[in-house]
Amino acid sequence: MIKRQALFIHCHPKKESFTRAILDESRGVVPDKSWNVQEIDLYSENFSPILTEEEISRRTSFDARVQEFETLVSSSDLLVFVYPDWWGQMPALLKGWVDRVFRQGVAYDYQGDEYMPKTKVPLFNNKTAIVFITSDNTQAGTSQDSIWRTSIGDFTGLRIAALKVFGPLHNSRRSTRLGWLKTTNEVTSKYFLALE
Repeated sequence: MIKRQALFIHCHPKKESFTRAILDESRGVVPDKSWNVQEIDLYSENFSPILTEEEISRRTSFDARVQEFETLVSSSDLLVFVYPDWWGQMPALLKGWVDRVFRQGVAYDYQGDEYMPKTKVPLFNNKTAIVFITSDNTQAGTSQDSIWRTSIGDFTGLRIAALKVFGPLHNSRRSTRLGWLKTTNEVTSKYFLALE
């Protein structure tokens, strides 16, 4: 049996953050018998989010780690993102990772004759994402939904199966957080059960 590939991308500077608990809960429901799981912790990776002029001009990266991430993303069926909402956006580190990894030739491309208008071709049509976000902003879901479904999903073909914003996080009770972890489990389980 060929196993499917799931890639979990976590972005939070604190190792004991609630986003880590969400990541662990989500990962815990992946059926081992039919899925290979990889995890990227961007802060532990000490990843540089800076997309340089040279990298843009070359339309590729010579950074071995970026190339490895491109391969992981390209070979994955499911991408699970877990991060905090900061100022209505994903953290700059994750945004830089998306900028450097979801590049032309990996996430999308253009087709057409030389010197003629080109047509954009999404390359993630066979990929699905689940996004879990923590926030203290009660309006975070609106901005995050636009980023994922419109800016990223529509452009690359990535299907956003679920986007859940948990908050307000600050001063939340333990019982509330346990409820959010239960929701995380249910959302992730629903996705895997649909594919089994």
